[in-house]
Order: sequence, then C-alpha cells, then structure tokens
Amino acid sequence: MASIDVVIPCYNYGRFLADAVRSVSSQEGVDLRVLVIDNASNDDSLDVAHALAAQDKRIRVIAHSVNQGPTSSYNEGIDEASADYFLLLDADDLLAPGALSRAVTVLENNPNVCFAYGVEGRLDEGNAAQWTAPRTQGGASVVGGRDFIRGLCRWPVNRIGANTVVRRTSAQKRIGHYRSSLPYTDDLEMWLRLATLGGVAGIRDVQAVRRYHGTRMSVHYQSRQARDFVEVVAHLHRPAVDRFGQQRGRRDQCDVGAEQVQRLHVAARHA
Repeated sequence: MASIDVVIPCYNYGRFLADAVRSVSSQEGVDLRVLVIDNASNDDSLDVAHALAAQDKRIRVIAHSVNQGPTSSYNEGIDEASADYFLLLDADDLLAPGALSRAVTVLENNPNVCFAYGVEGRLDEGNAAQWTAPRTQGGASVVGGRDFIRGLCRWPVNRIGANTVVRRTSAQKRIGHYRSSLPYTDDLEMWLRLATLGGVAGIRDVQAVRRYHGTRMSVHYQSRQARDFVEVVAHLHRPAVDRFGQQRGRRDQCDVGAEQVQRLHVAARHA
C-alpha cells in the first residue's frame, strides 16, 4: 500500500482543526501519516491538535513558540516528509472522501506524473453541514510537463487548488522549498517547478473542500485581485517564468503575451 504524508499547518484555526484532521484520518486505501504544525497559535489549536494525536497514533504535532509564518511551515513539512507521496492541507479546509486513494491511484498508474490535482468544493461560513460540489465528469487527464508549463506561463492565473495537490515526495524533495520571496504566487511557481520533472494529472473529481470565512488567509488577497495581478506578473514572470525559459532553453514557451500583460495593467489601474 502506498504511503502518504499529509501536513496541516495551523495558526489560530482551533475551531476548524478537528474537522480538517478527521477528513484526512478517515481516508482509506493509503498508508497515512498526519503532521500538524502549530505556528504559535494563541487560541486552542495546540490543545485540539494534542487531543487528536492522543486518539490516533498516525497523528503527530510540532509546536512552535514563535510564529514563523506560513511559508516556513510549508517548508518544514517538506523537510519532515518521507512517505511515497505528500500533500499540504490548510487547517480550515477539508479533504473530500476518497481523495487520497484517487490521487495515489492516478500517480501509481502514471509513473511519469509528478503531481495530481483535482476540483475544489466550497463550504460557506455558517453552513457547516453541507458543502457545494461542482459538477464533475470523473476520471483524470494527463498532460506533459512542458505543455503544462507552456499553458500556465501564457496565462499566469493559478486555477489549481493547493489543498488538492498530491505530489511525489521524491519530486518535492528534488525541487525543494516554497519561495518566501513570492508571497502571492508561491503555489503557482511551485507547480511550474514540479512540472519540469514530469507530467501533471488533473482529476475530474472533488478532491478538497475550501472553507470560505472572514478570517481565511486569502480574503485580503482576493479582495484586491486586480491590483495584485500586476504583482503576480512582476513576481512570477520575471524571477520564475524567465528562469524556466533559461533552464529549458526555450524562452518563448514561457512568454506572457504583451497584450495580456497590458490588460492586467489596465485592470489594475482601474481597481
């Protein structure tokens, strides 16, 4: 049975943490370990994490006395991972039933694929009992890494939900850490780097559920997306996309068209 490490960084999400962990611990068909990294929460997050670990030997807790920021927790999770596969799950979100076995099956059947991602459901604040599942076709599709990079570079909008991404731990170790210098585009840049090592699989099923509430980390960013789009282009296109062109010897495949960039700047000026 394939093994997988699921890392759950947490900061002041004690009210959500138990749901997140149980959505992982209830997964079947994989050899599972869960690591909760508490980033100096000042609510009951650490107590909740320790209580969950006491109930399930597969769950481990790392507690920091000083808040080191989310990127540090992501990278600590990468360093701690040793299973066949690896996933990062936000402490306020959930895995969909069967998500890990679906992803692992795709990866096991496609040894040249570096990571698999899926569809995200939505759980609105105050509606804890139900989440909205988009219509999906089921199954999965695989694209080559070069084609994935080319498509994402030409329109650098991250449509991949990070909570759905199951990657080979060996690929993640080889690629390395998230870049703290890319606060808004660290996920997108990570997908690009991973795709330099192989193909990418898109699973047409709900793999994770994003919880929408007033204190989630992305609220501030999404409230000013148009203005931040220029920063996406500045941060991603220059240090990340240009690097891909140089490394792969094909600068043209990572060009963002001038007309598209102009549209981003116009949108930002009018935001």
